This record gives sequence, C-alpha cells and structure tokens, in this order.
Amino acid sequence: MTALVSAWTLDGKGRGDEIDDLQGCLHVDGKTPLWVHLMRLEADAVEYLDCIPETPPTVQKALFAEDTRPRCDIFNDGVLLNLRAVNRNVGADPTELLTLRVWATENRVISLRRHKVNAAAEIRESIEKGYGPKSVMDFLLVLTETLTEELTDLVETLEDRFELMEEDDDNLDSDAISDLRKEVVAYRRFIDPQLAALTKLANAQLTWLHEGDRNSLRHVVDMVARQREQLEALRERAAILRDTHSSRQAEKMNQTIYFLTIVAGLFLPLSFVTGLLGINVGGIPGAEGGSAFWWVVIGMVVTAVAEMAILKFKKLI
Repeated sequence: MTALVSAWTLDGKGRGDEIDDLQGCLHVDGKTPLWVHLMRLEADAVEYLDCIPETPPTVQKALFAEDTRPRCDIFNDGVLLNLRAVNRNVGADPTELLTLRVWATENRVISLRRHKVNAAAEIRESIEKGYGPKSVMDFLLVLTETLTEELTDLVETLEDRFELMEEDDDNLDSDAISDLRKEVVAYRRFIDPQLAALTKLANAQLTWLHEGDRNSLRHVVDMVARQREQLEALRERAAILRDTHSSRQAEKMNQTIYFLTIVAGLFLPLSFVTGLLGINVGGIPGAEGGSAFWWVVIGMVVTAVAEMAILKFKKLI
C-alpha cells in the first residue's frame, strides 16, 4: 500500500491538478506550488520528502517521531509544524486529538497523518471545487484556520454540556462530571503548546510570509487564546460542579445520620425498659398481673411522646 493519500499542484487561482504517484510529484517544476498528503506509517512515506530538496535530517526525524506535542520550528526558509486536530472519525475517543505534521517551504508542502484528518479532506475538496488555497502560505492559513474552528466548535459543545448540567444541578451525576472534566483536561493539555506553535509561526522570519499573512495568523492565534481561556473557565466550572455535588451528597449523608441518631435516641430509654424487664430473674414487678403488659406499653408510649415533645422544644427535630 502506498503512503500517498493525495497530491496536488496549485494553479494560484484556487484549483489544481491531482498527481497519483511519486514520480509525478518529483517531476513538478520547482516554482509550481505542490501539496503532498501522506500516510505516515507506510514504508515509502520517507521517499516523498525528496519532493522538497535538502530537507534537514532533524525535520525528517520529527516528521516520523512517535510521540509529539504541537510545535513550530524554522529551518532555513522552511517551517516544520506539528498540530493537533479534532478526531471526527467514527467510534473514536473524542479526547484523543489527532496529530498532523507539516513540512513547508515556499512552493512545497508535505503533510503526514496516521488517521484521517477532516481539515486536510476539506482542503482537498475545496481544490476540486475551485476555491482552494492558491499558494503554500495560503494552504497553511486555511489549514490552521480550519483546525482552530473545529476546536472552537468542540469547546462550544463542551460549554453547552456544562450549561445543561448546571441547569439541572439537582440531578448531578458524579460520573458525568468526571467525564466532562477529563475531556477538558485532555484538550487543555495541548492548547498551550498549540498556541505557542501558532504564535511562533506568525512571528517567523520567512521570505514567503508577508504582513497580510501574519495578520491572518494572528487572528488564528487570538482564536486559540480564547479557546484556552474557555477551557480554563470550564475546568473551574467543573470543579464547582464537583464541589456542589460532593456537598449535596455530604448533606444528604448528614441528614440520614441525624435521622438515625434521633431514632436511636428515641428508642434508647424504651430499649432500656424492655431489656430490664426481660431479665430472667425473680421479682419482676407485674410478672403475675394480667394487665401489667398494657401498663408497660402505655408507659412506653407516654415516654416516647414526652421525648418527642422535649426534642421539639429544643428544636432538634
């Protein structure tokens, strides 16, 4: 199986021509913008790096590294990007963000993924329909904006779920709160490095990065900064929900214990009387009297009523 997912030359007007093999990619004129999208784990993926001559060994190693965090590094006049994308694949864990690795120079861009990334698929579709990126820099702008908008939608969905839980706080569920909190923590883990990577890209000294492009990237950076603030707020709200749930559970437990204590207090003197009368020795008063049992019962009822009256007078019940 080939590593090539798709490859396109960009015509500068939003359209492009698709290339279906390695030789076609290698023979593209150096001044024609080229995008190559690859499956990272396929054996021939490394061969496509020849589409960008003089790719530094450090870049090659980073593109195929197993464990990565969002990053941006400048090598000569090229940029290495590792970014996180929302996992929209069927049956996927939403907290497991996907990794998209990108190596770009002025007229070449190679992207690598392990699982399908919706942002790359959308860019491919836009090229087919004639409104795709016009250059490599335009590709990076569209890519970062699309990834960021997906994350924004994800954060807004989390906020909606929090609002529903807060509105129905009488029926809070500890497992649901815990799951939401885990999601927030998982996303929050990658937001800071993603923000740092995009900020570094916006400030990069590249000959093909112009001021207008910087302004667009700064807009993306602002969006990610807002996501970080929203996730931080959600983490605090999750802590409040958890504390609210814990306090209500503790209150219910205290009420139960208090009720049981009152009941035990009421029955303590009655149990003493019944225990005293139940000892197996001679001389128990009324043991031979036919009405003694009923007098004991009446006495116990009177005692219980008196106890209730005292507790109410003391405002204990």
